[in-house]
Amino acid sequence: MELLFFERNTLMYKDYGLVDSDFDINMDLVIRQKSTFKVNKTKLNIKLGDIVIIKGFSYFYIGVIESIELEDKHHTIVHTIDFKEMFNLDVLVSNFTGDVAQYLENLIKDHFIQSSDPNQNLNYLTVINESSVQGTLYFDEDKIMAISDVIELITKSYGVSVLFEVVFLRGRVTGIKLRIVEITRGLKIKSSITEITDLVINDSEAQMTNKVVFYPQSDNEINAGTRTYFLLTDGSITEEVNHPNRYRNVNAKAFMYSDSETETLSIKARNEMISSKLDHHISFVIKKSSKLVTFNLGDFVEFITESKTYDSIVTALRYEGSLNKVAVTLGEYRIRLTDKIKLLNKSVKTNAGNVHISQANITNLDGGEF
Repeated sequence: MELLFFERNTLMYKDYGLVDSDFDINMDLVIRQKSTFKVNKTKLNIKLGDIVIIKGFSYFYIGVIESIELEDKHHTIVHTIDFKEMFNLDVLVSNFTGDVAQYLENLIKDHFIQSSDPNQNLNYLTVINESSVQGTLYFDEDKIMAISDVIELITKSYGVSVLFEVVFLRGRVTGIKLRIVEITRGLKIKSSITEITDLVINDSEAQMTNKVVFYPQSDNEINAGTRTYFLLTDGSITEEVNHPNRYRNVNAKAFMYSDSETETLSIKARNEMISSKLDHHISFVIKKSSKLVTFNLGDFVEFITESKTYDSIVTALRYEGSLNKVAVTLGEYRIRLTDKIKLLNKSVKTNAGNVHISQANITNLDGGEF
């Protein structure tokens, strides 16, 4: 496998290196993960922040160098983070109703294509919007949020994903394309299929929020009533306390609301409760030769076990020492202590609105059923 190194701001070619089997490629939608490559050179013309592109595996990985270690007289260890971390830029966000794909396109272009700060612009980046999805984004007043977190929020709320591709001209890397696409494919997977190995399921349903209560602030002048919302087993939200599809075990959270927030209470309740439906961790290994290996981060998956069916999302993909098999993770829950700490340190809680395979925005289940 060949690694190509490029200058961060201009994408000018700088160097290359070969990697055998000493690599660990991590792509994660939920938390920041490092990838590691053991390169067969010690004199590399590279520095922190440079771009790394893998040559020889469908050009599927684009990373940013985070650290460099000289291991011995013949090898260098290069640690990278996913290219999406380039968009870990804090910006002021505000409530929005309309085409969320267009909102995302404008947000990225404003800060990385047309920014008043020329050093922030990525002149080699092309943004192409191939989606149009109507939705509502609700943020706290005067909210500062990283663009990468906004991408995550929109991906899990409305099935609008961001894909990165390398642009070539006569075999040379000339740019990076950012595609905003709507996820219209879902997989139905049974845990018993023979292609799956090393299956691990950790479920935190006992901690899932299924009731949200809003109490009026003492200085409210218009609204003085308490509003209560319930999560139903089909993923919908209701205010009907005796609804037959309510969860029997109640796990509630309470918040205060102002007069100005009254119209958005149902959205806040939905965000709080639907997001917790992804509080599970399902991981398994599958061979590249399997027809299931066409997973992309953000894909919808209905994972069927003997005792329960999970409506979930592909949140992590990992290639460790081999490109012939991939470790897939579904859900937002993480079982490793270091990953749990990363989750606790996240500055924003995202939601996962349209997770169901049967949702209207999933128009083509060409992923199939397995």
